[in-house]
Amino acid sequence: MPGGIALVQSLLEHQMSEVFALLWNRDSNAFHVEPLERACTNGMRLFHSNVESGCRLLFTGTRDECLAKADELRPIREERDIVRSLYSPDQNGA
Repeated sequence: MPGGIALVQSLLEHQMSEVFALLWNRDSNAFHVEPLERACTNGMRLFHSNVESGCRLLFTGTRDECLAKADELRPIREERDIVRSLYSPDQNGA
Protein backbone atom coordinates (compact mmCIF):
# COMPACT_ATOMS: atom_id res chain seq x y z
CA MET A 1 0.00 0.00 0.00
CA PRO A 2 2.97 2.43 -0.28
CA GLY A 3 1.42 3.85 -3.45
CA GLY A 4 -1.77 4.57 -1.51
CA ILE A 5 0.14 6.52 1.12
CA ALA A 6 1.84 8.61 -1.55
CA LEU A 7 -1.53 9.30 -3.18
CA VAL A 8 -3.06 10.42 0.12
CA GLN A 9 -0.03 12.61 0.83
CA SER A 10 -0.26 14.13 -2.64
CA LEU A 11 -3.98 14.83 -2.18
CA LEU A 12 -3.37 16.44 1.21
CA GLU A 13 -0.60 18.64 -0.21
CA HIS A 14 -2.89 19.65 -3.07
CA GLN A 15 -5.73 20.49 -0.67
CA MET A 16 -3.41 22.45 1.59
CA SER A 17 -2.14 24.47 -1.38
CA GLU A 18 -5.74 25.52 -2.10
CA VAL A 19 -6.42 26.58 1.50
CA PHE A 20 -5.47 30.10 2.43
CA ALA A 21 -4.79 31.79 5.75
CA LEU A 22 -5.99 35.19 6.87
CA LEU A 23 -3.29 36.66 9.09
CA TRP A 24 -3.38 39.83 11.17
CA ASN A 25 -0.26 41.70 12.14
CA ARG A 26 -0.84 43.39 15.48
CA ASP A 27 2.09 45.79 15.13
CA SER A 28 0.96 47.22 11.79
CA ASN A 29 -2.73 46.38 12.31
CA ALA A 30 -2.86 44.94 8.80
CA PHE A 31 -4.39 41.85 7.23
CA HIS A 32 -2.50 39.49 4.97
CA VAL A 33 -3.78 36.51 2.96
CA GLU A 34 -1.39 33.77 1.88
CA PRO A 35 -1.52 30.05 1.17
CA LEU A 36 -1.85 28.06 4.39
CA GLU A 37 1.17 25.97 3.48
CA ARG A 38 3.34 29.13 3.34
CA ALA A 39 1.90 30.41 6.62
CA CYS A 40 2.74 27.11 8.31
CA THR A 41 6.23 27.03 6.81
CA ASN A 42 6.92 30.60 7.96
CA GLY A 43 5.50 29.89 11.42
CA MET A 44 7.69 26.84 11.84
CA ARG A 45 10.76 28.79 10.64
CA LEU A 46 10.07 31.52 13.20
CA PHE A 47 9.52 28.94 15.93
CA HIS A 48 12.83 27.20 15.23
CA SER A 49 14.61 30.56 15.07
CA ASN A 50 12.94 31.61 18.34
CA VAL A 51 11.79 34.83 16.65
CA GLU A 52 8.72 36.75 17.82
CA SER A 53 6.14 37.53 15.18
CA GLY A 54 3.28 39.99 15.42
CA CYS A 55 1.21 37.88 13.00
CA ARG A 56 -1.80 35.95 14.23
CA LEU A 57 -3.79 33.38 12.29
CA LEU A 58 -7.43 34.48 12.23
CA PHE A 59 -9.14 32.31 9.65
CA THR A 60 -8.60 29.62 7.01
CA GLY A 61 -10.58 28.96 3.86
CA THR A 62 -10.48 29.66 0.17
CA ARG A 63 -8.80 32.86 -0.96
CA ASP A 64 -12.22 34.45 -1.54
CA GLU A 65 -13.47 33.36 1.91
CA CYS A 66 -10.36 34.86 3.54
CA LEU A 67 -10.84 38.13 1.66
CA ALA A 68 -14.52 38.20 2.69
CA LYS A 69 -13.58 37.59 6.34
CA ALA A 70 -11.03 40.42 6.10
CA ASP A 71 -13.79 42.70 4.77
CA GLU A 72 -16.00 41.63 7.67
CA LEU A 73 -13.27 42.39 10.23
CA ARG A 74 -12.02 45.60 8.60
CA PRO A 75 -14.25 47.94 10.70
CA ILE A 76 -12.67 46.56 13.88
CA ARG A 77 -9.21 47.05 12.44
CA GLU A 78 -10.04 50.61 11.36
CA GLU A 79 -11.43 51.43 14.81
CA ARG A 80 -8.17 50.24 16.34
CA ASP A 81 -6.25 52.52 13.98
CA ILE A 82 -8.33 55.47 15.18
CA VAL A 83 -7.78 54.60 18.85
CA ARG A 84 -4.07 54.07 18.23
CA SER A 85 -3.80 57.49 16.56
CA LEU A 86 -5.47 59.15 19.56
CA TYR A 87 -2.75 57.82 21.86
CA SER A 88 0.16 58.17 19.48
CA PRO A 89 3.01 60.37 20.77
CA ASP A 90 3.02 62.13 17.37
CA GLN A 91 -0.60 63.25 17.87
CA ASN A 92 -0.26 64.38 21.49
CA GLY A 93 3.09 66.11 21.28
CA ALA A 94 4.59 63.73 23.84
